[in-house]
Amino acid sequence: MIGWWRRQPRRVAPELVRPLPRAGKEPNFAHRPAERALVMLLFSLAAMAIAIDPGADGARVAGLAVVMGGVVFLACRYFLKFEAEAVGSLRRVAALATLLLLLLLAARAHRATGRPSLLWLPLPTVTVILALLLSPRFAVAFAALALGLVTLVAWGAHELLPALLMLSAGSLAGALYSFRVRRPSRLIGIGAIVGVTQLLVLAAAALVRDEAPADALLLRRLLLALAHGLASGFLVLGLMPLFEKLLDRLSDLTLLEYSNQNEQPVLRRLQVEAPGTHHHSFLVGTLAEAGAEAIGANGLLCRVGAYFHDIGKMNKSEYFSENSTDARALHGRLSPDMSKLIITAHPKDGIELAQLHRIPRPIQAFIEEHHGTTAVEYFWRMAVKQRSEEEVPKDSYRYAGPRPQTKETAVVMIADSVEAASRTIQEPTPARLEQLVDDIVRMKMDDRQLDECQLTMRELSRMKEAFVQVLGGIHHRRPAYPRDPTGRLAVPLAEVELVPEIESGRAPERVVPPAPRPGPGAK
Repeated sequence: MIGWWRRQPRRVAPELVRPLPRAGKEPNFAHRPAERALVMLLFSLAAMAIAIDPGADGARVAGLAVVMGGVVFLACRYFLKFEAEAVGSLRRVAALATLLLLLLLAARAHRATGRPSLLWLPLPTVTVILALLLSPRFAVAFAALALGLVTLVAWGAHELLPALLMLSAGSLAGALYSFRVRRPSRLIGIGAIVGVTQLLVLAAAALVRDEAPADALLLRRLLLALAHGLASGFLVLGLMPLFEKLLDRLSDLTLLEYSNQNEQPVLRRLQVEAPGTHHHSFLVGTLAEAGAEAIGANGLLCRVGAYFHDIGKMNKSEYFSENSTDARALHGRLSPDMSKLIITAHPKDGIELAQLHRIPRPIQAFIEEHHGTTAVEYFWRMAVKQRSEEEVPKDSYRYAGPRPQTKETAVVMIADSVEAASRTIQEPTPARLEQLVDDIVRMKMDDRQLDECQLTMRELSRMKEAFVQVLGGIHHRRPAYPRDPTGRLAVPLAEVELVPEIESGRAPERVVPPAPRPGPGAK
């Protein structure tokens, strides 16, 4: 069980290339059965310590142990089977377990007082945050687990059932409406939806129980349910940065801040020091967002990750062809090994820049994974020509990796290659663009770069269609502008005879005026 923080063996370049630092990277918690068992045991014991009364007899202790252990075991099985990504790290599991224990402590305080303070339990707030950072499905499952454990902890408390119904309905409504929240005002609207839902459920429960509509205590509870929901929107807005740190995920609101290129110093530097790379990154972001949206992944995260994925090229921007026409000549003066070191160093340099500018780790993943462990084919072939393939193994010309670990980083990897390769097509027709995308995806699959990201063949097919559609818009053809008889641009549609050329997209041939004839006195 010890040593869970140790790095997994991975494929790296030889000693000439320094491996990328994997700051904070830990093994997948879903693949650690011993650690999972220990966490489940510790959590169950902590939950039982909260639930058991000081003077409880042995039968109650045994019953709580069986029921609570079964609930925790089934919930863990569900999370590992259907939400493996959400519980993929020990850090995130510890944060979620701590959050759940805090909710149970609040329920225990309700049972001790006997007053309907369970209405103040911030479960809808937690559910909305989890829906925004992880997924609505995980948030609903987490809320169901929390409600089950809260029922065990607050068993026999006053007004338990109406409060649980209210919290379950409010949490479900919050999770269902927490989708693509890209404006802070939307959170206030979600809070209003949660409040109205809780009010209606609590009022319906009162009607079922034949409570008097004019009862002052009932009216107070209804107003409290509405205020509780409205306050959840403000709480989500205030607590979101804290939960982003704890869960190591970014909300759409934070991603929009990092997509603002005028507010990010490193992106402003990229625009000035490596304008070609900046333009390339912008186009990759457009491609990646369309591809991610086509497969149901996080398109905004892909776009922002693409903006940052090549920031390491600023260190030696003149050695990359998109920034300098002299790049080929500069590499011609170097050995293939030295050129390979310069090219493959830009992910490592990008990570250092990202850490300097405090770029979040989810965005850093695009910097270090967008090339995976692919080989720098051009310089490897040059080295093979100078020596031999036995002396220059292909693995020595690979990037340090790692390969893409998520669908989003895999989409950016493919979009990066597609955008760069599309510039080499002389006549970018739809058929040629489609063939190009097919070839690049096949090459990535043959090189096993997509083995760790869980992309399916259906998703790859949809992503390719989205790429071709966007590339067709980027490389579209325009009709030729009209020209005068000397070949200069004329005022559009100024001459009637130029209209057919405009409609056909064919520029008129340049007419060279005849040379003037010499005068009578010319020799």
